[in-house]
Amino acid sequence: MASMTTSQYVSHYPFSTDLTNIKPFTTHFPRADIHDMLSPDILHQLIKGTFKDRLVQWVSDYLHLTHGETHANNILDDIDRR
Repeated sequence: MASMTTSQYVSHYPFSTDLTNIKPFTTHFPRADIHDMLSPDILHQLIKGTFKDRLVQWVSDYLHLTHGETHANNILDDIDRR
């Protein structure tokens, strides 16, 4: 068996080496449009922004006022560790 150079191998390869015509297998799937799948989830952002972020800030402020800076940071570190 003789060794082939890269150009000889490519010329005998049974498939096209032109990669510009390749389409993903999901091209004809109606619900596989990547642009639709990456659209922002408005309800999730609303809940996260108004409730979660605000609640975390409120708890942090409350702990600092009630327990002082050092103890409040220890409590928050314990919460973050869990």
